[in-house]
Amino acid sequence: MELSTADLKHLAKAPGDYQDIARKFADALEATKFRGSVSPQKLRTMVARGQRLAQRAAAAQIKALAADRSRMVQDSQAWKSMLSNWRLVVAAMPDRPELEASFAFMQDYMSVNRSTPPPQAPTAQ
Repeated sequence: MELSTADLKHLAKAPGDYQDIARKFADALEATKFRGSVSPQKLRTMVARGQRLAQRAAAAQIKALAADRSRMVQDSQAWKSMLSNWRLVVAAMPDRPELEASFAFMQDYMSVNRSTPPPQAPTAQ
């Protein structure tokens, strides 16, 4: 089920610890035989499903964090390799002037002072 940010704003926000009270509520509904808009069993099923989804979300966040860290390592290795080759190209340019035109974009890129942005952890939506 896809929900937009606007849709999420209109949802009732359940407290993080509502599951136990919801189970007690279901037990009370069952014990009193009160008939409401949802049966005690349906309420228990919804709470259990919410807990399973929370576990899946936590596992997905851990997996996403591990993947992002692997990406950071790969990006670092690729960047260092490119810079190493760039130094070789720069050193070879005096003897091979044809390299200048092919690597003009790199000279432009390297002439701009950049700060490395801090890594961002994946966010849950």
